Amino acid sequence: MKRKIVIGVLIVAGLLGATWMSKKENNPIPSQNPNTSENFDAENCVWIEVKGAVRRPNIYCVPKGGIVDDAINLAGGVMPGADLTTVNRVAKVKEEMMIHVPFIQEYQSSKISINNATIDELMKIPMIGESKARNIVEFRNKNGHFQRLEDITKVSGIGNETYLKIKDYIKL
Repeated sequence: MKRKIVIGVLIVAGLLGATWMSKKENNPIPSQNPNTSENFDAENCVWIEVKGAVRRPNIYCVPKGGIVDDAINLAGGVMPGADLTTVNRVAKVKEEMMIHVPFIQEYQSSKISINNATIDELMKIPMIGESKARNIVEFRNKNGHFQRLEDITKVSGIGNETYLKIKDYIKL
């Protein structure tokens, strides 16, 4: 009987510990500026802000010549559910830059209509730059509205691989 009680207590303790650890890993850590260390050199860095789906959103001093990925790493990396398809991780950081790493669901509620969107609106779709956005509008003007989402693969520069990456961000 005592053995069953001990086993039961251990199971409950294990479940509580696992729950606590999963919550700790999925919640952002309260922001603390890591730039107060002895290695901090304000003259050789640029100040930027990192927000969104990162573990430690805050203001950081990134070494001059650094890239967005360096800033994301300073912020503790991305959280589960981060959408890196919209982030240019190799872009050079610039003074007073704001980097926002979105969560995937931030885009799911605001799908863009490929039948009605302007060039600027189409450019908000991951992987769609000005050239592809213009191609979409030109195709639409010439051929009429898209009948199915998959029809976007008929647009010059948008193949099946691109379609698979953008399908969750578009609607008719």
